[in-house]
Amino acid sequence: MPECPKCGSKLGRIHRRPVDRFYSLLNPIIRYRCRNTKCHWEGNMRDPSQTLTKKRQNIFLWAAILVGAIGFGLVLGKILNK
Repeated sequence: MPECPKCGSKLGRIHRRPVDRFYSLLNPIIRYRCRNTKCHWEGNMRDPSQTLTKKRQNIFLWAAILVGAIGFGLVLGKILNK
């Protein structure tokens, strides 16, 4: 289990926010909260179980989505301009 960057205590995993889930598509992260009741640190840390191959797959996925969205926009633009 990782240690708190603020106080050095143990961290506990907590549910990710929607923005964390979106960001995690490109850079896998896990959300943690410090177990020390006086510290209250909460934040994201890189998921150590994700390999570089997985990260490359995510980048390829986002590139494909971006190219598809641009293509769709171009086709839609031509249809609407007729």
